[in-house]
Amino acid sequence: MSERAAPLARLTDAFALTRTQAGQIVQVIGPVASGKTELLRVFTTGAQEEGALVLPATGRAAERVQPQRVLKQLLDSLPGEFIADSASEPMEQDRSTASRIFNETVLEISRHTPVIISVDDVQHADTASLDILMSLLQGWEGARILTVLACRTGEAAEDLALYRTLPSHREVTRIRLSMLSACGTRSLLTRALGPVAGVRLAPAWHAMTGGNPVLLNTLAQYGTPPGGDDAAGVRVDAQGYEAFGHAVMRCLWRAGTVVLHTAQALATLGEVATPVLLARLLGTPPQTVRRALAELTSMGFVDGGLLRSPGIRESIRTGVPSTARCRFQLRAARLLYNDGADVETIAPLIEAAGGSSEDWAVRALLETAQRYTQGPRSEQRIRYLRLAHRTGADGPQAERVTVALTEALWQTDPALAFRYAAQLSAPDRRGSLPSGAEPLLAKCLLWGGEVDEAAALLSSAPPDTAPDAFNQVRVWFSYLYPGFDTSAAVGPYRPQSRADGEPAGRGPHAMTASFPPGTAHCHPGGAVERLRGVRLTEGSLPHVAIALAELLAAGHTREAAWSADRLLEQAAGNRVPLWTAILTACRAEIALRQEDPAEAERLAHLALDEISEAGWGVALAGPLSTLITALVEQGRAEEAAPLADKVLPPHTFRGSAGPGFLAARGRYNLAVGEPRRALLDFERCGELLRTWSVDLPLLSDWRVGVGEAQLRLDRPHDARRTLKAQLRQSDGRYPQIEGQIRHLLAEATAVVRRVPPQRAAGEQESAPRLSKAELRVVALASSGRSNREIAGDLFITVSTVEQHLTRVYRKLGISGRAELIEYARTWNSEDPFWQGHPHLGGAPQD
Repeated sequence: MSERAAPLARLTDAFALTRTQAGQIVQVIGPVASGKTELLRVFTTGAQEEGALVLPATGRAAERVQPQRVLKQLLDSLPGEFIADSASEPMEQDRSTASRIFNETVLEISRHTPVIISVDDVQHADTASLDILMSLLQGWEGARILTVLACRTGEAAEDLALYRTLPSHREVTRIRLSMLSACGTRSLLTRALGPVAGVRLAPAWHAMTGGNPVLLNTLAQYGTPPGGDDAAGVRVDAQGYEAFGHAVMRCLWRAGTVVLHTAQALATLGEVATPVLLARLLGTPPQTVRRALAELTSMGFVDGGLLRSPGIRESIRTGVPSTARCRFQLRAARLLYNDGADVETIAPLIEAAGGSSEDWAVRALLETAQRYTQGPRSEQRIRYLRLAHRTGADGPQAERVTVALTEALWQTDPALAFRYAAQLSAPDRRGSLPSGAEPLLAKCLLWGGEVDEAAALLSSAPPDTAPDAFNQVRVWFSYLYPGFDTSAAVGPYRPQSRADGEPAGRGPHAMTASFPPGTAHCHPGGAVERLRGVRLTEGSLPHVAIALAELLAAGHTREAAWSADRLLEQAAGNRVPLWTAILTACRAEIALRQEDPAEAERLAHLALDEISEAGWGVALAGPLSTLITALVEQGRAEEAAPLADKVLPPHTFRGSAGPGFLAARGRYNLAVGEPRRALLDFERCGELLRTWSVDLPLLSDWRVGVGEAQLRLDRPHDARRTLKAQLRQSDGRYPQIEGQIRHLLAEATAVVRRVPPQRAAGEQESAPRLSKAELRVVALASSGRSNREIAGDLFITVSTVEQHLTRVYRKLGISGRAELIEYARTWNSEDPFWQGHPHLGGAPQD
C-alpha cells in the first residue's frame, strides 16, 4: 500500500457519500501489478468493519465465454436470507430474470445497509454480466450502493464496452494507479527490510524494477541487506532471482498475449528494436505494438523504448521455451540482415539461437568475426567462427570459415590452429583454399614442425598472393628454422612496408634463447633501432624476437630487457596469448643472462602457462631450456628432471630452439653426475650450430659444456683443447663466459700436470705407444731444438721430423710444440713410455 493513501482516501470519501447521500460509481484504473487488487481488499475490509455489505467479484479471462459468470459471483455473495427460492440457480434463469432478482435484492438491502459492489479485473468480465451491471447502474443513482470497478490499462481494457456504456448522467470518480516512485519504493523496502536497508537499496531496486510493486515485493522477500563492498547495493540469492523471473512472467501473462509477445520481441532485438521492426517480427500492426509498448512502460518494464534492466530482459528471454526462442531470434536476425543492419547487432542473435547453416547467417558471423582481430573481443571472434564452423556451412563458404577460424586460433590456441591448417593444406583441398590463405597455413605448419609441408604449400600458392604475406612467412622461416633455405619456397623477396611499424630486416635469424642471425657478428645498434618505437603486430612479432636475440648475442641485456618490457605492455593491451607467451619467454631468457635465475624461473613458468604445451609447437624447447637452466643454477636440479626427460614435438631439433634445449639438458646432466650424456648433448648442440653457421659464444657456450664434460670423464687434454678454442673465439668480448673458461682450463691443466698424457686422455694399457723414432724426436724437440737441428742430429730429413711430430701430437692429444714442452716438464721418469731415454730418465722401449 505504499503511495496508496490518496487513492484509499478517495474510495473512503466515496463510501462516506454513499452512506449519507446517494450511490457512487468509482473506476480504479492501472496497469498490471499496480496494486488495484490490494487497494480493493484494504478498502472493502475497512468498509465491512463499518457495517457495509460487500459483494465482490473478479473477472477471469478463461470465463469470458461463459455467460453471467460475474453476475453469479455477485449473487452468490448475497446473504442467504435475502435470496428468493426462485433465484437459487441464477445461471438457469434467463437474462432478464437474473437481472431483476439481483436488482430487487440489492435495492432492498441498501435501504438498511450500504452496499459495495466490487468487481476486480472487469476487463475480463463476460459480456452478459457487464450488460446487466451497466443497465442496473442506470437505476441505482439514488440508492446507497457504491460500485467500484477495477480495470487495467491497455488494449483489452480500451476495447471494453464498459467505457462506452457507463451511465452518462451519473458522475464517475476515476482513480488512476501507477508504479511506485523512488520515495514509495523506499517506503515499501523500509517496511520489509528495515530503515537502513530500505534507504540503501531503494535507488538500485527502483532502477531495476521501475517501481513495480510485485517485483519489489519479490526482491524484498528474498533480498538481504548488502555488504559494504557491494557498490550496486543489491544482494539477492539465486532463489530470489529465480522468483524474480517468475514474477516478471506472471505480470506479462496477466497483461495479455500481445504485451507478452511484444516484451519477448523487445528482449530479443534489444537496442535496435523499433515499433515498425517489432510489428514485422510479430506480424501485427505497428499501432498495436505501440499500445503494448505503452502498457509495458506503465508496468515499469520499459524505459525510453527499451527494457529497463538486464534482470527483466533475461527473465523475459528465459521465460520462453528454448525452441520457440531460437526461432524468434533467428527470425529477428534475418529481418535485421535483410534491412542492412550492422552485423555486430545480428551476430549475437544468431549465437543466442544456436547458429544456422543458412548462407546469410554464416556470412554475418564471418563478417563480424573479422572485425574482432585482437583485443577484448578476440574471444568473441573465436566463438562466432566456431559457431559458423559447427553449423556446417557448405562449399567455399566452409573453407573461408575454417581459414578464418585457423587465423583466430593461431593467436590463442596454436595447437588447434595447426590441426586445422594440416587439414586445409592436404593436397586434395589446396585447390579450394580461399585466395591468400597459403601464407597463414604455412605459418601454422611451421610452428607445428611441418616445415617441408609448409614449403610445399607455399610453392603451390597462386602468383597473385600478396608479396607482404610471402615476406612475413620468410621471417617466420628464419625465426623458427635458421638452417632451412627459403629461397625456393617463399617466393621473391620484396621490401616490407613500414606503415605498421614492422622492421624490414631479413635473412636467417634465430629464436631468442637460442642464437642470433647466422652471421659472424651481431649488430646491436641496428637491433635497438628496429625495436625503438615498433608497434607490436602479427607481422612484427618475429622481427621483434629476432632483434631481441641479436641484443642477447651481443651481451646487451639491459637494452634487451627494456625493449622486452615495453613490448610486453603492448601485448597485454592487445590480449593476444601467443604474443605474450613468446615475449615472456624472451624476457625469461634475458633474466637468465642477467644472472637472475629466480626471475627467469618465474617468467618461464608464466610463458608456459600462457598457452598450452601443445600450443608451443617446436618452440616449446625455448622456455623449457630457460626453466631447466634456471633450476640448475639455483641448485634444484632434481626439480628439472621431468623437464629434461620431456618428449619434445617432432622436428624440434630442426628448429632454432633445439640447440638451446640440448645445452640446458647438458647442464642438467652435469649437475646430476651424468657427464657422458652431457657430452653427447653438448656435442650435438655444437654440430647443429656449425651446420647453421652460427657459433657465437655468448648465446651458445656449448664448448664450455663439452670441456667440463670431458674433464669429468678424465679427459683433461681434450678439455684443454676445447676450452682454449672457446677462449680464442670469445676474443675478450664476453668476460662472463671467459671467466668460466679460465677456471675450467686451470682445473684441466692441474690434472694434466699430475697425470701422464696418454693416461690423462683416458687410454688403457692397450692404447698405441710412441715408437723409438718418435721418442727420439720428442726428446730433442722438448729440449728446444728446431726441426732442422733434429734432422741433422738423427740423420733424417726435415719432412720425416715433421711427420713424427704430427703423429705424436695426435697420440698425446696436444696442439703443438709449446704444449709438448710444457708436458715434458711433468713427465714421470718411471713411466714405461720414457724409461731408458737419456734425456727423460731412461732408454725408450722398442
